[in-house]
Amino acid sequence: MKTKLFFTAMCFIMNTHVATYGMYVITDSLEYKCGIMQIDKYSPKYYWATVSGCNKNYSGHLNIPDRVFISRNSTIESQYYVSDDNLNIYYEIEGIERYAFSNCTGLTSVTIPNSFYIQSYAFENCTGLTSVTIPNSGTFIGEGLFYNCSSLTSVNIPNSFTSIKEKFFYKCSSLTSVNIPDSVISIERNAFSYCSSLSSVTFPDGVEQIASQAFLNCSSLKNIKIGKKMNSIAKDAFSGCDSITSITLCSNSLISRSYLAVSQTNMSHLFGEHVKEYIIGNEIKTIGQYVFSNCKDLISINIPDKVNSIKTGSFEGCSNLTSVSIGKGVVDIDDAAFNNCTKITEIYCYAKIIPIIGKDPFKGVSRNATLWVPAEYYSEYKHDSFWGEFNVQPMGAESANTNKVVITPDYNTASVVWPQVSDVDSYELVIKDKSGNEVCTLVFNGDGQLQSIAFRAPAANLNDANRAPQQTQATGFRFTVTGLESGCTYNYTITAKDAAGKVLQTYTGSFTTLGATGVEDVETSGDVSLRHARKIYKDGNVLIITPDGRRFNLQGAEVK
Repeated sequence: MKTKLFFTAMCFIMNTHVATYGMYVITDSLEYKCGIMQIDKYSPKYYWATVSGCNKNYSGHLNIPDRVFISRNSTIESQYYVSDDNLNIYYEIEGIERYAFSNCTGLTSVTIPNSFYIQSYAFENCTGLTSVTIPNSGTFIGEGLFYNCSSLTSVNIPNSFTSIKEKFFYKCSSLTSVNIPDSVISIERNAFSYCSSLSSVTFPDGVEQIASQAFLNCSSLKNIKIGKKMNSIAKDAFSGCDSITSITLCSNSLISRSYLAVSQTNMSHLFGEHVKEYIIGNEIKTIGQYVFSNCKDLISINIPDKVNSIKTGSFEGCSNLTSVSIGKGVVDIDDAAFNNCTKITEIYCYAKIIPIIGKDPFKGVSRNATLWVPAEYYSEYKHDSFWGEFNVQPMGAESANTNKVVITPDYNTASVVWPQVSDVDSYELVIKDKSGNEVCTLVFNGDGQLQSIAFRAPAANLNDANRAPQQTQATGFRFTVTGLESGCTYNYTITAKDAAGKVLQTYTGSFTTLGATGVEDVETSGDVSLRHARKIYKDGNVLIITPDGRRFNLQGAEVK
């Protein structure tokens, strides 16, 4: 960007003559600051302009040009004489000045040319602005650019951005989602504060840090995905984001580090205690000390296969945790890793080498909890001095005699029977709801042993792994999928593959679970009649719905 002086000047620097002349030019929609720069009297003149203001009565879309024609008939304000040889000429527009569009409330959308610079707060309080196209090659983009643009719903952030500046989208209360490009490294202070309609945000792998109050009071924010390079999140970055339910964590740095038990920076302090789902990325190697401690609404957790160590207190105090899946790569589980997770009823351990344990990593967990293990290692777990204290069960599909797929649905379960396929290496069972959303994916080896599980709602589906294959001659397998909702239609796909991944056979179809049942053997607190009440299964829980719409769990406590 060339250096400009907005006044008549004559100066001599190292015998070089520099002359610049300036004027304001006003059109129906925009105000321009224009000037002429000439290095010396022998060099050509450079005619430049910037957008310095907007007609406050302008409404609708605005396409900012990359140059403006200044004629003798233009409305010009200048304290200096403007010679005719500087008129009837195009002036090249280089950027947008600070506060240029401030309070232009009728402006609805803007397209900005490439190579522009845009100074801070250029669109402040443009409350009618709904969309903006930002140039891909802007030389400078200032902070607070869309401050209080309360109608803004979409913005394309170009790949040239390395940071989302301070207060960039402050109080953009209609912004529902944002696409952060891979080039961004940091999210600065208050960048998205009070974006009360923002429901999800994905931080790509390049983002390394999120500053203080960056997402302050984003009250509708529910889903967050954090990329691999995230290293620092300010402890109040998500303060007031009380609706967060699901977070995907792919950063080894965040998850593997050790957090003191009194720290204010572990997951429960960064995102609140009431996040129901943490999805741990497949590349994570270590679950650090106290990283998920006191995540009180966490219902289930799936620890991926590449994790080799679960450190002290990792999930301590997760008082609603009911189901844990431990990947096959876990080698050791330290002291108190699941301390006081008193509601755990199901543990799925895929490790073929029994993990080394510290001093009772499951202290406070009932030994009546079912421990599902690979069928071929059932005996080792069953006779282990620690793991053998649990109700050890082998996991896998049950043998069955069939030459076709048979689905037998119940209220919240479905028995799936499928035939054996010659030369098969694996069977994949995928169940989706009628909207196409994946409910679960189960992968079995050729002998029907369960190899991996992935669920949209793990708490609802990790309750039943069934038995290992029977040692008999059979023509197929049977597996019962649980955690389905009553009265719902599901689509299924069963794919048989050989060792090279070639598809040998595919079965597809649909089934509908039975409708809600009546209620029996349930007592509620207070004077509540269960006559004509319904029992439903939702989000992994059985609920009793009374005729007046009230809900109770099976213990009789009312659910608000």
